[in-house]
Amino acid sequence: MIDLMVQERRLSKDAGKDLSKRLRKTGEELADGDVDKARKKLREFAEKLIELRKKDKISSSSYDTLAAATGQIAQAIG
Repeated sequence: MIDLMVQERRLSKDAGKDLSKRLRKTGEELADGDVDKARKKLREFAEKLIELRKKDKISSSSYDTLAAATGQIAQAIG
């Protein structure tokens, strides 16, 4: 999803790399069974997402999509 947003220029390339890295780290923590660290990494992802929107480095529709997905992931983690 993030890669597609970069390709469509709805998200800057650098921002896309940063968000992908943060989301990947969340997944790694979950895979390792460390739910607390996964929550922390997801929170960092969400904070970065907000920062990117404030700096207009992500379109509003892409922000809305990723924010909704982040909320769903947070609910699934618990």
